Amino acid sequence: MHQSTDIAGYVDEAAAELTGLAAGTPVVCGGGDGICAAVGTGCIKEGIAHSCMGTSSWISITSRKPIFDKEKKTFTWAHIIPGYVLPTGTMQSGGGSYAWFTRELSGYEEKCAREQNISMYDILEEELSRTAVGSNGLMFLPYLLGERSPRWNPDAKAGFIGLKMEHERKDMLRAVQEGVAMNLSMVLDTFREYGEKISEMVVIGGGAKSATWRRILADVYDVEIQKPNYMDEATSMGAAITAGVGVGVFQDFDVIDRFLKIEERIKPVEAHHGAYMELRTLFNKAYEALVPLFADLSKYKADI
Repeated sequence: MHQSTDIAGYVDEAAAELTGLAAGTPVVCGGGDGICAAVGTGCIKEGIAHSCMGTSSWISITSRKPIFDKEKKTFTWAHIIPGYVLPTGTMQSGGGSYAWFTRELSGYEEKCAREQNISMYDILEEELSRTAVGSNGLMFLPYLLGERSPRWNPDAKAGFIGLKMEHERKDMLRAVQEGVAMNLSMVLDTFREYGEKISEMVVIGGGAKSATWRRILADVYDVEIQKPNYMDEATSMGAAITAGVGVGVFQDFDVIDRFLKIEERIKPVEAHHGAYMELRTLFNKAYEALVPLFADLSKYKADI
């Protein structure tokens, strides 16, 4: 058995020729993407949490003890740092839900962005700035690829619930962000049920670049959301630091403080959190009511 910081071997001549790396370069064991992201976001000590809002999205915390959730809503990885573990909950389509919406239902914004030579996401963010908590009574179940934690239901389906004539596209856009946050909040609550105290969280990934989404996360989770100076490179940073510790370039993982800087802190608004907890009750009711239908839809095939 090896630690993540152990040297597994060295680059030989054949590998050097193929990769351009110097022969004799030490190769450190390292870790998986989510575990390296924990290091890259500074989650190297007990009680620190991070969330990745990538295609799949997760919440992880650094702890000295694993969480054995009876309902199996979460799972626990071994941390890169000896003596620690990384309880985690990963949903299938977090940032992926937002990407789907923008790809399939944002053709006009994409056209405007090309004409103005700006990012389409700048236009979407302006639309989101004109929305309100609760998306005007519209909910989105973010199960475009079934679901891993916290549902563990491959038959789960996505859908807008509560759609009315008065709703606008911007309400649908915000509902997607709120639905992902509602789903992930159940992971966070599982950690809290087992005694983990979480008051702040570093967020990374493409979805976390949305200022509105960061605000939603803070208000749904009731934690301070922290935006770091790098949003896309946390995993690479964690891998580099792991290698650096492994070969002795860095003394320990505290070196992350030299690189990671928090650029923005979003504190939760109590009134918003209360409103979201009421909405989450409806969110869960909607999911539970549709579970039998999800299974039937998975079997359906038009025989024509």
